[in-house]
Amino acid sequence: MPAVASVPKELYLSSSLKDLNKKTEVKPERISTKNYVQSALKLFKKAEESRLDRDEERAYVLYMKYVTVYNLIKKRPDFKQQQDYFHSVLGPSNIRKAVEEAERLSESLKLRYEEAEVRKKLEEKDRQEAEQLQKQKRQEAGREDGGMSAKSSLGNALDSKDKTQKINGEMSEKNETTERGAITAKELYTMMMDKNISLIIMDARRIQDYQDSHISDSLSVPEEAISPGVTTSWIEANLPDGSKDRWKTRGNVDYVVLLDWFSSTKDLQLGTTLRSLKDALFKWESKTILRSEPLVLEGGYENWLLCYPQYTTNAKVTPPPRGKNEEVSISCIGFYLPLTGRTSSF
Repeated sequence: MPAVASVPKELYLSSSLKDLNKKTEVKPERISTKNYVQSALKLFKKAEESRLDRDEERAYVLYMKYVTVYNLIKKRPDFKQQQDYFHSVLGPSNIRKAVEEAERLSESLKLRYEEAEVRKKLEEKDRQEAEQLQKQKRQEAGREDGGMSAKSSLGNALDSKDKTQKINGEMSEKNETTERGAITAKELYTMMMDKNISLIIMDARRIQDYQDSHISDSLSVPEEAISPGVTTSWIEANLPDGSKDRWKTRGNVDYVVLLDWFSSTKDLQLGTTLRSLKDALFKWESKTILRSEPLVLEGGYENWLLCYPQYTTNAKVTPPPRGKNEEVSISCIGFYLPLTGRTSSF
């Protein structure tokens, strides 16, 4: 029996359940009941294959067509005369399963189409905001150019020198601070110790890695439940039972922190696990709104193990080999080593 795919296929047949239903129509034809039965069996088989392949749209259309053909067969005179025979050929449980699967897929697709529409609107909003920002920058640049042309050559030289010094200073200052959207192990530890700050730490490593060792009081949002374009509803449905209650409170905390083995804001490329999780939580979500943009733990769990092993469930695990593009990042300055009673720094 074919294995069931873990993630539903991207929507491609339609943009709404109403439009998809138009593809389920079957026009009556002047063919024999036997041919109708053969068509029904083929439809059911293909529907099952599509279901296992997680092609929800195609499976829904095929199940609905099967139900329609089944009802056409029931209206045939020879069906009424040989009901037991046709029921045995069609399969006594097939029609019940087709109806149940069609209803389940209908609910799933309705939700996915709604979320896709929300995503589309948000993307359009982002695009318009980006265009407006570019327009404002061009206007400001035009005003600055006009002002500069009125200055003397000496004034230009002094102004240029002053600007260069200022920019270099800002760049130097920026290099000494954390990347935007990132949080160091030391900063996370400080937040965890502050009773006035509420946060949820989401561990996106594989479920087995989380079970072997994790940050105390973190929750598992395993990479097995995350894929490009995934929604929070899909993630929630595939969470471990122990994570679901905390997951639902994400909109009530001050901060959400994401991590994997070697997480870094520099590695948040499209298609990666953490980028997909962050987009699902912050960019595409329309129901549970986070109080702030999710933060990424710099250096990931490997770095946390080095800095604060006493705040893990098992400090003796060995991280997996690093990828070629993953940088080493140790960011716990002046952390305490409880076993030696001394302070160390990197």
